[in-house]
Amino acid sequence: ARWSDSEIDYCAKQIIELSDYCHANGVEFLYIQPPVNIDEYDKELPIGIEDYRNENIDSVMQLLDDADVDVIDLRQCMREDGMSFYDYVYKTDHHWNTRAAFYGFQHIATWIDVKTGKKADPMYLDFNNYNIIRYKKWHIGATGQRVGRYFAGADDYELITPKFNTSLTGADGNT
Repeated sequence: ARWSDSEIDYCAKQIIELSDYCHANGVEFLYIQPPVNIDEYDKELPIGIEDYRNENIDSVMQLLDDADVDVIDLRQCMREDGMSFYDYVYKTDHHWNTRAAFYGFQHIATWIDVKTGKKADPMYLDFNNYNIIRYKKWHIGATGQRVGRYFAGADDYELITPKFNTSLTGADGNT
């Protein structure tokens, strides 16, 4: 549904307040707008079906921009990079796929570098340094809701794992 002005204002206000709170406490804040599963320029919807998510998001993004909130709008990044939204979201639900998540990670790492001067090792940002295991027709939606008469099929799922050694140290110092 199309949001009212008060719904848009409320949503933006919550993000702006969180950004202000973080900055007041010496914490950098970044709002990341992931892609949705409908491209605003190529909606691919059946006749009579309307979707206003992108328009609603655009209105919120404008208010965040007016308030100088740091934002990465991955929808815009993908358009600028000539990417198809439909290659980066699952067809069976609303989630973006693992390649889109990696793409977002690359943009976030770049923002951190620009904002803080802390540069990520380029090895971590290079997709070629990861193994991809593809599970064909494995993903049927976040809650399996796409079964029955309108079942749209199953998506491939890609598991992305590093080709390099990794370790994780917990808060208790144990790995």
